[in-house]
Amino acid sequence: MDASGQHGKCVLRRQAGSVRGAPYLIGPGATAYNLGQGSVQFRYDAVNLEAGHLWRSGPAFQVRLFGGVQYASITQNLTGMFSDYADTISQSNTTYSNFAGAGPRFGVNAQFNRRYFQFVGDLAAVALVGTQQAHMSFLTNSAGFPNNAQSFSSPNGAQVVPGIDSRLGGAYSIPLRRGVFKIEGGYQAIVYISAINSYSLTQVATPPVVGGVGVFFGHGRTSAKQLHGPRPVSVGKLVV
Repeated sequence: MDASGQHGKCVLRRQAGSVRGAPYLIGPGATAYNLGQGSVQFRYDAVNLEAGHLWRSGPAFQVRLFGGVQYASITQNLTGMFSDYADTISQSNTTYSNFAGAGPRFGVNAQFNRRYFQFVGDLAAVALVGTQQAHMSFLTNSAGFPNNAQSFSSPNGAQVVPGIDSRLGGAYSIPLRRGVFKIEGGYQAIVYISAINSYSLTQVATPPVVGGVGVFFGHGRTSAKQLHGPRPVSVGKLVV
């Protein structure tokens, strides 16, 4: 059994310039905005249940083929805020997407042992079936239309999400009287296809009101989610 989780945040700080409008504002309506700020937060959690067969080539090298089941939850929260220099007009939008599902996972693990040190590499493929949710809300403010709130929501739908993950790292084992105490760390990279749901918006202009307070239409779209970074150090004990 293996459990892992990652979460993070990326922020685009406020910048000044001639035009800093939302991506769905194209044309004269976008020129009213001069300042912009955005951030994205994500969370990834997974649990693996697996069994496999081990082959050894001498005392130093071993290969293990394994299969099992993975449960994963992938969440992204994307926020953008825009305004003019005087803050007389402004707008903000937030897009939330979540996928949670389970499915088969198959892969191979290779390990090279050198006394108390081990060098480990994993490669696995997964196909998850689960539920995908998406919601987008945005709020605009102007002299004529203060606190104008709009939102889009998608009903929960079934989604198949294939993925691939790999790990490369090392471990140090300390023999005990009845088992082994192991400290492990390394680097992990994961890609899930069609895991994130978002909206592509178009605007119906309502002059003379500034763009951003009109009526919007949107359609959903999916994209891949990529995760990579240091693998957290884990400590385990095996009793024999």
